[in-house]
Amino acid sequence: MIPNRWRDLARRDIFEPLGLNGSYFIPNAHNRAHVAVASKYSDEVDIDFLDVMACSGGQMSSLSDYIKLMQTFLDPTLPQSLLPAHIMREWMTPVFGFNDDETEVGLLWEIVKIQDSYCRPVRVYEKNGVLGASRSVFAIHREMAFGVALLNTGTATVTGNIALEIFRIMQPYLDKLQERKVKERFAGHWRLPLQTNATSGSMVDISVSDGSLWITRLVLNGTDVLSLTEAMPAFGGARSRRVALWSMRRDEFRMVLGAGAATSCMSSWTAMDSGFSRGYPMDLVYFKGGRLHIPSAGVVLVRA
Repeated sequence: MIPNRWRDLARRDIFEPLGLNGSYFIPNAHNRAHVAVASKYSDEVDIDFLDVMACSGGQMSSLSDYIKLMQTFLDPTLPQSLLPAHIMREWMTPVFGFNDDETEVGLLWEIVKIQDSYCRPVRVYEKNGVLGASRSVFAIHREMAFGVALLNTGTATVTGNIALEIFRIMQPYLDKLQERKVKERFAGHWRLPLQTNATSGSMVDISVSDGSLWITRLVLNGTDVLSLTEAMPAFGGARSRRVALWSMRRDEFRMVLGAGAATSCMSSWTAMDSGFSRGYPMDLVYFKGGRLHIPSAGVVLVRA
């Protein structure tokens, strides 16, 4: 039987598959004892928003259901997740940015930018619910796989600010945790498995600074790459002898070898995949099985 009301369709296709047993549209004998009623505008609890508005303003929910749904967004690989990772990646993207340089909109999402420990912008993807005396916030920090769910009654308009303040408080601790994990996974001296001569062969030194991964030494098949690419006149002469690693996806990076005044395009644009060898981009680096791979040079390194 095909549902002919929004509430029945939502129950069949969303609530039941996700196990959301605390979400509904009007109070009934089963859920009445769990409904939070404000002292002001209390009548809105009993309003039936009908099919026209039930999907946008007439749904009640519980903190437990918010958490269940948020977990599927934070980890699309969970068995109960309805949306695969590639859909989530495309969905959680800004569509338009406002002139304040702090707020943006996406497909459904209300996006606010905060700063991490290194003054870099971090996007918080939110969906806020506001009635006369009901407030809700469903907010996700995508990069850190961390979310905040908040429900309250009352007419105060501080719910969204409370959620953002939680993110701001947590951000420094998440930054430190991430930096420690990144150091454990990637930082150090990488060399050929049987290499004994430190002046020949191939080796890479990777460090973590200001929350980013950097290559401070890059020798491939006996050639000091950084002494060539970072001191070329076309790149503005001698520059800092280190290059950043730009994350593409899990354990895969591009070396940001950069471009200088000789090009008129954005440096990040022209720095990507500027050449190929052996069928691979020359700036491609990836980690697999505890080894560092630079396929364009045919080099596989282990950490010393």
